[in-house]
Amino acid sequence: MGSGASKAQGAEDKASRSPVAEDPEKCPEGCEEKIEDRYRVTGTDVLGIGNFSIVRKGCDIPTGEAVAVKSLKAASSTKFRREVFLFEAVFSNGEVDESSPISRRAFNRSATVVKGSMEYDSKCAPGVVLTPNNLFVQLLAYSNLDVGMDDSWSVLELGDFTLHDLVLACGDAARGKKPHCLQNEAQLRRVLVHVNSALAFLHSRCFIHGDMKPSNIMWFGQKDRWKLIDMDGLRTPSEVVDMRDAEFYTAIYAAPEIARAVADDGPLRLSRRLDVWSVGLSVLEMKLLRPVFQTKWEACCAEGTSSEGDAKGGLDLFFQWLSSAADPLQDVRTLLESEGLAVLGPMLLLNPLERISPAQLQEQPALKEGFEALPKPSLTEEVPVEVKPKSAWQLFQEAHRAELVEQGFAGPKIVQELHRRWKQLQAEGGEELRLLQAREAELRAGVEERSKLLGAHGFVSGTDSYQTSPPLP
Repeated sequence: MGSGASKAQGAEDKASRSPVAEDPEKCPEGCEEKIEDRYRVTGTDVLGIGNFSIVRKGCDIPTGEAVAVKSLKAASSTKFRREVFLFEAVFSNGEVDESSPISRRAFNRSATVVKGSMEYDSKCAPGVVLTPNNLFVQLLAYSNLDVGMDDSWSVLELGDFTLHDLVLACGDAARGKKPHCLQNEAQLRRVLVHVNSALAFLHSRCFIHGDMKPSNIMWFGQKDRWKLIDMDGLRTPSEVVDMRDAEFYTAIYAAPEIARAVADDGPLRLSRRLDVWSVGLSVLEMKLLRPVFQTKWEACCAEGTSSEGDAKGGLDLFFQWLSSAADPLQDVRTLLESEGLAVLGPMLLLNPLERISPAQLQEQPALKEGFEALPKPSLTEEVPVEVKPKSAWQLFQEAHRAELVEQGFAGPKIVQELHRRWKQLQAEGGEELRLLQAREAELRAGVEERSKLLGAHGFVSGTDSYQTSPPLP
């Protein structure tokens, strides 16, 4: 989970990022340790290091798929137990295993669990089966909760990359004037639909994520889904938190009510609308290719950082601005009023009581379309190769080359004879020349139309000239 100061920008370095697999389908080589005779893991293939655990890349031996193996390193196993409990509660289908204390606690946590999930299921997109497995990273296995902390571990699904990784890659591409997948606004809508579905389900189970940001949204290519990760810090609605030492959020994505509570050194009653604001900023970041408040955050840090390097003054300045600004989104207001991003406006209202809920957002017509034909997001974008249309001269060569070979022409003499006959055809005219020229015009029109479509997406800057007559022999 995020913290108020150390993770304020949400731009964690590689060591603290969520697990990302370069190739999720391949097991890592040189595995040294085996867990429960099913998972292999090596101590050197580290994916991330956090305050409480270290995550390594492992392999599910029966399936050959890569997984993330998390080992506890904190001084207490309380956080590990809480993480397992939260996964059980979110993934519970209402069936209680009476022999399992974990299952009983997870189910009995709230009387609204089953009722809430039924209400959510009735709002699923038509033709889409959405279960917790499709919405959240899965906890595949974990150690016995009764053993010592040195033996505590868990195995999680391993995705392809996070939304944070994608924004960084597309930002680099844009600065290099190269194409990238976020030029298509349908990619933004897909993220919003997938993440909002997960939030609607999570909120129906009486949970709040609390730290929604691009680095906690991960693409799982094998399932064609964006999922929520970092599930070990879930909170509950109406929970009252002392914000003087709370670390469940990331400042640059935090809602104004969090900023207000921190600035006032007061308590905060948590609300589901905290997640809505953060998701709105995350989707808008995909359009800007940078965090929405990055410029303001950097200015506050430059002004508020002490001579000893303490950045807390910058955090305080940022939250004072966010809690008091009449319109912190003034610089991007035009984008929010555009047709493609208008759905984000109700998510980014200053008053949390007026902010749209995930269940209400599911009813928006703009978010009901399918994404079956939409290409998968990619950290790199291949530039489409523009194919030149064949000219009448090239079509003439194709039509007569085999004939000349049959007549005994070979080598350079074929080219010379083709040139002679082509010039003769041009001089005499006739039906064959008319048909060749008509076919050339038809092919050229098709390529020019394709170039216009590619140009509209920033893939090409112009069209090439065409060879309409043979070069000099």
